[in-house]
Amino acid sequence: MERQQITPEELQKLRDISIFDILGIRNTGRSKNIICPWHGDTNPSMTIYPEDNSYYCHGCSRSGSGAIDFLMESGGTFQEVINELSKF
Repeated sequence: MERQQITPEELQKLRDISIFDILGIRNTGRSKNIICPWHGDTNPSMTIYPEDNSYYCHGCSRSGSGAIDFLMESGGTFQEVINELSKF
C-alpha cells in the first residue's frame, strides 16, 4: 500500500477525534470506566477522561492521550491507524 502525505491540519483533525467516538461510547462529559481491551479484565479498570481525551488502565498501567495513541496501543502501524481514523 502506498504511503500518503498527511498535512499538519489533517493530522490535527485526526488527533482531535475522541476516544469515545472510536469506541462508540456516548460522551457525557464525565470520566467513563470501561473494561480494558489489552488484558484479561472482568471489571472496568480503564478510565477515559473526556476533558483531555486521555485514558489510563489501573490494571495494566497503559495510558495515552487521543485516539491515535489508543489505536497504536492496539498494535496497528501508524499508517493503519491514520487510515482507520480517516473513516471518522
